[in-house]
Amino acid sequence: MITGFFNETPPEAESLPGRFLFDLTLTAAPPLDVGNPGRGKARSVMVTGGVFDGPRLRGEIVGGEDWIIESSNGVHNLDVRLTLLTTENIPILMRYKGFRHGPEEVMGRLLRGEPVSPREYYFRICATFMTGDADLSWLNGGPAIGYGSRSENSVDYRLYEIL
Repeated sequence: MITGFFNETPPEAESLPGRFLFDLTLTAAPPLDVGNPGRGKARSVMVTGGVFDGPRLRGEIVGGEDWIIESSNGVHNLDVRLTLLTTENIPILMRYKGFRHGPEEVMGRLLRGEPVSPREYYFRICATFMTGDADLSWLNGGPAIGYGSRSENSVDYRLYEIL
C-alpha cells in the first residue's frame, strides 16, 4: 500500500478547474484511406478551414491535418495539428489528441454524414498550443480539454483552458 500524499485527495483534484477558451469549427476535405498499417484502419483528413471564437481569442484556421486510426474495437484515435491565425494576425500552432467512439449503428450514421446527436457518442480531446507572441504566451503553459460533435459539413469543439 502506498502511504503519504496519496492517502488523501488534494482539494484541487476533486474538481478540475477550467475556464472557457473558445469554440472551434473545422471544415475538411474527404478522408484519404491509408489502409491498415498494423494498428487499425488509418485515414488522413486535410483541414480546409474553419474559425475559432472565444472571449480572449478569435480567428481562423488556415491549415491542418487529422490522422485518424480506427482500432479494431471501433475507437477512433485522433491526432490533429492545426495552424490558427488570430484576428490580430498572430499565428498559433494547436495540436490535439482525442477519442471518438460509440455504438456501431451511431458511428455508421456519423460516417455517412447523417445527423447524430453528440449525446449518442463519446468525443473528447486534449489540446496544447505554441506561439511566440508574448501577449499570448499563457497558451504555451498548459492543456485545454474539450468535447466535440461532428456534422455532415464540419467538426465542432468547445474547449476549456485547464487552470
